[in-house]
Amino acid sequence: MSHEVLFYVEASEDGGYEASAVNHSIYTQCEDYDDLPDTLRDAVRCHFDGEQV
Repeated sequence: MSHEVLFYVEASEDGGYEASAVNHSIYTQCEDYDDLPDTLRDAVRCHFDGEQV
C-alpha cells in the first residue's frame, strides 16, 4: 500500500525553509534547500512512528 503526504514549503522569514503537511500535523524546517528531502522524510518517519514509510 502506498501513502502520499503532500507538503507546503515556503522560505522562512528567519532564513531557511519551513514545511507543513497537508491533512497531517507534520511540521519541520531546515536551513538549506538541498537538505529538504531528508528533513521531510525524517519528519514523516517520526509522525508515523512504527509504520513503514
